Amino acid sequence: MKHSYFISDLHLSETQPELTALFVDFMQNLAPQAERLYILGDLFDFWIGDDEQSTLIQQVKDLIKSVSNQGVQCYFQHGNRDFLIGERFSKETGAQLLPDYQLITLYDKKSYFVMAIRFVLMTWLINNFAVECIKNGCNVCFCACH
Repeated sequence: MKHSYFISDLHLSETQPELTALFVDFMQNLAPQAERLYILGDLFDFWIGDDEQSTLIQQVKDLIKSVSNQGVQCYFQHGNRDFLIGERFSKETGAQLLPDYQLITLYDKKSYFVMAIRFVLMTWLINNFAVECIKNGCNVCFCACH
């Protein structure tokens, strides 16, 4: 049975060539054996838009495209550092962009992917908004926090 790989928070940058080398090795040797590859945010240390070009960015795009061309279903979910990755990246790599919230069924088990920044926002809402509402007898905050 084929398997799936999940990677996240690599923060690839030209200042960390050792990390990039490990990613290249993974993409060339392990990822092609998978059924699915999920890249769950912050693949790059920063991303200022799909027009951004560098040797590293092109190398990463080519690696994802190669894995996709070998029949691996590739998925990408934004992180807080690469939330500007868009449709152009998707077209150039063959990776399907996932929304901030995604429910999948994988090997008969349901999994829910949520962009991590959502948890930070939820914590802030609970700590700053919900507590004040509760103190003041307001129940509107519960709707806002669901």
